[in-house]
Amino acid sequence: MGRKPLSSDLRAVLIHMSHKRNLSVKEIEKLTSVKSRTIQKVLKWYNETGTIAPLKRPTIRGRKINNDYFEVCLALLEQLKLILIEFSIFVLTFNIHPIPI
Repeated sequence: MGRKPLSSDLRAVLIHMSHKRNLSVKEIEKLTSVKSRTIQKVLKWYNETGTIAPLKRPTIRGRKINNDYFEVCLALLEQLKLILIEFSIFVLTFNIHPIPI
Protein backbone atom coordinates (compact mmCIF):
# COMPACT_ATOMS: atom_id res chain seq x y z
CA MET A 1 0.00 0.00 0.00
CA GLY A 2 1.29 3.50 -0.77
CA ARG A 3 2.19 5.94 1.91
CA LYS A 4 0.13 9.08 2.35
CA PRO A 5 2.34 12.19 2.34
CA LEU A 6 2.32 14.39 5.44
CA SER A 7 0.42 17.63 5.15
CA SER A 8 2.34 20.92 5.25
CA ASP A 9 0.58 21.74 8.53
CA LEU A 10 1.80 18.55 10.19
CA ARG A 11 5.31 19.13 8.87
CA ALA A 12 5.24 22.63 10.37
CA VAL A 13 4.10 21.23 13.72
CA LEU A 14 6.92 18.65 13.74
CA ILE A 15 9.50 21.32 12.96
CA HIS A 16 8.06 23.67 15.61
CA MET A 17 8.12 20.92 18.24
CA SER A 18 11.74 20.15 17.45
CA HIS A 19 13.19 23.63 16.99
CA LYS A 20 11.05 25.88 19.20
CA ARG A 21 10.08 23.50 21.99
CA ASN A 22 13.34 21.51 21.86
CA LEU A 23 11.59 18.15 21.97
CA SER A 24 13.44 15.01 20.95
CA VAL A 25 12.32 12.86 18.04
CA LYS A 26 11.09 10.19 20.48
CA GLU A 27 9.03 12.76 22.41
CA ILE A 28 7.53 14.10 19.18
CA GLU A 29 6.74 10.53 18.11
CA LYS A 30 4.86 9.86 21.35
CA LEU A 31 2.86 13.09 21.07
CA THR A 32 1.99 12.87 17.36
CA SER A 33 2.01 9.12 16.53
CA VAL A 34 4.23 9.93 13.55
CA LYS A 35 7.03 7.39 13.15
CA SER A 36 10.47 8.56 14.27
CA ARG A 37 12.02 7.84 10.85
CA THR A 38 9.44 10.10 9.21
CA ILE A 39 10.13 12.86 11.75
CA GLN A 40 13.87 12.52 11.09
CA LYS A 41 13.33 12.83 7.34
CA VAL A 42 11.15 15.95 7.77
CA LEU A 43 13.70 17.59 10.07
CA LYS A 44 16.60 16.68 7.79
CA TRP A 45 14.75 18.12 4.79
CA TYR A 46 13.99 21.31 6.71
CA ASN A 47 17.59 21.69 7.89
CA GLU A 48 18.95 21.17 4.37
CA THR A 49 16.46 23.24 2.39
CA GLY A 50 14.84 25.60 4.89
CA THR A 51 11.40 24.70 3.56
CA ILE A 52 8.63 22.46 4.84
CA ALA A 53 7.48 21.52 1.35
CA PRO A 54 7.67 17.77 0.75
CA LEU A 55 10.09 16.36 -1.76
CA LYS A 56 8.40 16.11 -5.13
CA ARG A 57 8.53 12.62 -6.53
CA PRO A 58 9.23 12.39 -10.23
CA THR A 59 6.27 11.27 -12.26
CA ILE A 60 6.62 8.44 -14.70
CA ARG A 61 5.32 9.35 -18.09
CA GLY A 62 4.78 7.19 -21.07
CA ARG A 63 6.99 7.77 -24.06
CA LYS A 64 5.60 10.32 -26.47
CA ILE A 65 5.43 9.03 -29.99
CA ASN A 66 5.64 11.16 -33.07
CA ASN A 67 3.10 11.08 -35.86
CA ASP A 68 5.32 9.00 -38.19
CA TYR A 69 5.70 6.24 -35.61
CA PHE A 70 1.96 6.29 -34.97
CA GLU A 71 1.24 5.93 -38.70
CA VAL A 72 3.64 2.94 -38.93
CA CYS A 73 1.87 1.27 -36.00
CA LEU A 74 -1.52 1.79 -37.62
CA ALA A 75 -0.25 0.33 -40.91
CA LEU A 76 1.14 -2.74 -39.11
CA LEU A 77 -2.15 -3.25 -37.30
CA GLU A 78 -4.01 -3.03 -40.59
CA GLN A 79 -1.66 -5.67 -42.10
CA LEU A 80 -2.17 -7.91 -39.07
CA LYS A 81 -5.91 -7.55 -39.44
CA LEU A 82 -5.70 -8.65 -43.10
CA ILE A 83 -3.48 -11.63 -42.20
CA LEU A 84 -5.96 -12.74 -39.53
CA ILE A 85 -8.86 -12.46 -42.00
CA GLU A 86 -6.96 -14.52 -44.59
CA PHE A 87 -6.07 -17.12 -41.94
CA SER A 88 -9.71 -17.35 -40.83
CA ILE A 89 -10.84 -17.88 -44.41
CA PHE A 90 -8.17 -20.58 -44.87
CA VAL A 91 -9.25 -22.37 -41.67
CA LEU A 92 -12.93 -22.23 -42.65
CA THR A 93 -12.28 -23.31 -46.24
CA PHE A 94 -10.24 -26.38 -45.35
CA ASN A 95 -12.03 -27.12 -42.07
CA ILE A 96 -8.74 -26.97 -40.17
CA HIS A 97 -8.81 -26.52 -36.42
CA PRO A 98 -5.72 -24.98 -34.87
CA ILE A 99 -4.02 -27.15 -32.27
CA PRO A 100 -4.81 -25.89 -28.75
CA ILE A 101 -1.79 -24.68 -26.84
